[in-house]
Amino acid sequence: MKSFKIIITVLLINLSISRAYKILAIFPFHAKSHDNMLSAFAKGLAERKHQVDVVTHYPAKNPPKTFKIVVNLSGTEPPIINSFHIDFAKTIAQDVTVKVADRYGSDLCHYMNLPDFQKLIKKIKSSKDKLYDLVVLEAFGSSCFMGFGHLLKVPVIGISTLVEFPWISDFIGNDDNLAYVPSCSTKYFDKTKFWDRLMNLLHYHYEKFRFHSKTEKIQTELMRKYLSPDMPNVREIEKQIALTFVNRHPVIFGIKPLVPSLVELSALHIEEDPKLPVDLQKWLDESNSGVVYFTFGSMVLIETLPKHQILEIYNSLRKLNQRVLLKIADLIKLPPNLPEKCIPLFGDQPINVDKFVQMKMSLKIDFDNLTTNSLDWALNEIFTNYKVYKERAEYNSRLFKDRPMSPMDTAEYWIKYVIHYGAGPLKSPALELNWWQLSMLDVYIFLLIFFSVTVFFLCILIKLFFNLIKNRTSIKHVSKTLSENSFKKVKCN
Repeated sequence: MKSFKIIITVLLINLSISRAYKILAIFPFHAKSHDNMLSAFAKGLAERKHQVDVVTHYPAKNPPKTFKIVVNLSGTEPPIINSFHIDFAKTIAQDVTVKVADRYGSDLCHYMNLPDFQKLIKKIKSSKDKLYDLVVLEAFGSSCFMGFGHLLKVPVIGISTLVEFPWISDFIGNDDNLAYVPSCSTKYFDKTKFWDRLMNLLHYHYEKFRFHSKTEKIQTELMRKYLSPDMPNVREIEKQIALTFVNRHPVIFGIKPLVPSLVELSALHIEEDPKLPVDLQKWLDESNSGVVYFTFGSMVLIETLPKHQILEIYNSLRKLNQRVLLKIADLIKLPPNLPEKCIPLFGDQPINVDKFVQMKMSLKIDFDNLTTNSLDWALNEIFTNYKVYKERAEYNSRLFKDRPMSPMDTAEYWIKYVIHYGAGPLKSPALELNWWQLSMLDVYIFLLIFFSVTVFFLCILIKLFFNLIKNRTSIKHVSKTLSENSFKKVKCN
C-alpha cells in the first residue's frame, strides 16, 4: 500500500511538471504604466508554476520562485514614471507613430547588444536542448525582438498594453472594418458621417504605412546584426506571431470582428482587493462629502504645467466641499498653499476618455481649454447629475466584469493552446493576401471596368437603336414626300 502511494505521488509530480512550461518574456519598453500589465502577466504565470525568464526595466519585488530576471534593463533608460514634462507629452501626442517607431521602437533593438543580452543569445545558439517553449513580448514598436521566436524555433505571443495599433492588427491578420471601427489615432469618430469615415480610413493606412517605412529596414538589419545574419525580413517575422493579447474590452471600445489569434485581455493588472495605506484610508473615510481624484496619470508631472494653468486648476478645486487627492511628484515646484495630500493614480489615454464620453459616464475637457471655468462646469455637471453618471458607470462596470474566465485564466489557456498546437490553427488567411487583395481593390476595379464597359456599349447600342429608328422615320418621310409629289404630277398631267 505504501509503495502504491509513492507511485501515485511520483505520477502526480510528473503530471504537475509536464504542465509547467519555460517561457521567455521580453519587455524592452521602459514605461511603468506598460509594465504594470506586463509584470502582472509574467508574475501570474510564475505563480502558476511556469518558469518565466524575464527581460525588464522593473524587476519584481518578492517574485515567485519560478520568476527569474535574465536581463535587467533598469538604468539603461530613465524610467518613464512621473517624469514627463507637459511640453514633451504634447510632442508625443502630435505624432505618436514616429515616437513608437523610432524612440520606443527601433532604438530599443540595440538592447540586444548589451552583455547580458548577448550572453542569453549565445546560450540559445549553443544549446542543444530546448531552452524555452514560448516567447512572450510586448507588441508595441520593437518587432525585432520577435526574432527570438525564430531563433528558438518556438511560438511567439504578443501583448499590447493598449488598444492595438494598425500595424499590430496587420501582422496578426485582423483586418478592421473602418466603416465603424475607429483607428487608435482618430481623435473623434462618428460612423454616420462620411468625412469621419474618410479620415478614419486615411489615418489608419497612413499611420500603418509610416510605421512600416520607418521600421522595416532598420529593424531587419538590427535582427541580422545581433541575432543571426540569416534572419528573415522583420515583416515576415511579424507574420510568424501565433497570438496577440490586447488590452481592450467591447464594453469600452465597442464591437469589432476579431480573428481567433487576437484575444481581448483587459483588467489583467487590476488587483481584486487593493489595500490603501492606513492613514490614507482613514483620510478618505473621514470625508463626509466624498473625494475627488485629480491626476494626469503615471507619466506627466502636473507641476510642469504653466503656472497660470496650475492656479486655474487650484482655483476650481478649492471651491469643492469634497476632499481632493492630487498626484504631485515635487511639491516645491507648485505655488504655495496647494493641497499636500497626494497619491499616484493611473489615468486613461485620450481614446478611453472619448469612449467614456460616448457611454455617458464621463466628461471631457481639452487640455488647451483647461481653465477654472471649464473645470467648474465639468465638476458642477457631474455633481448635479451624479446619480445618472454613477448608474452608467456601475452598469458598464458589471458588463466589464462579467466574463467566463478571469484574465489570467484566459491568458494561461491560450498560452497552453499555442504551445500545444503552434501558430498554424489560429493563422488568419488574410496573412496570405496582399493589401490590395485584402481590401478587394482588384475586384472593385474589375467590377468598375466591367460596368463602365457595359454601360459604354449599352449607350452605343441605344444610340444606334435611336439612330436606326430616326433613319427609318426619315426614309418613310422621304418616301411619303416622293409619293405625294409623284401623285401631284400625275394629277396635273
